[in-house]
Amino acid sequence: PQPMFTSLLVGLDGSPEAHVALSQAILIGRQFHSRIVVAHISPSPGHTSEMALGAPWMEWTAGHAPVTRSEHEAAAHRMLEDAAGAVRRAGLEAETAWRSGDTAESLRELANEVGVVCVGRLGNRGKAGGDALGPDLRALIRRCPRPVLVCGSVPTPMDRVLVAYAGGPASEGALAFAARFAGITGAHLDVL
Repeated sequence: PQPMFTSLLVGLDGSPEAHVALSQAILIGRQFHSRIVVAHISPSPGHTSEMALGAPWMEWTAGHAPVTRSEHEAAAHRMLEDAAGAVRRAGLEAETAWRSGDTAESLRELANEVGVVCVGRLGNRGKAGGDALGPDLRALIRRCPRPVLVCGSVPTPMDRVLVAYAGGPASEGALAFAARFAGITGAHLDVL
């Protein structure tokens, strides 16, 4: 298995929440000298995209948003290169990954190559339904082989860690992971 936090996967969709996840990954990456893989998953051909497809500072004006699949893919690749540039400017190794298909399944597959997955709190499909996480993020959390760090609304120094402990195998794993992180970084660990 990959050592914790020495390699991170960040799922990007162009949303402000994904930008926070990238910023959080860079903060963690600086502490651990991590390799960061930035990834974008486009919908399969024939499916429409609700993705922002661009860096959060890009605003498409009426009539100038990408409309064809090739324009969407070009925008996704520009977004990935922008994100990789931010990672490299932070002095870290960056890789990009673009896939087409199911978001949760594609990120789960990419997660096999890293130690931790960083994602924004609110998935694009969760926004419309009022779901705080969204179906893609919920599926990723359930099926991912690596810990999933769901980032808040702003990047944090992660100097405090809270674990909700219920006594089952998932709680045991979360507590062990959090204790290992706190032991390495000196973060305060609370167990609820």
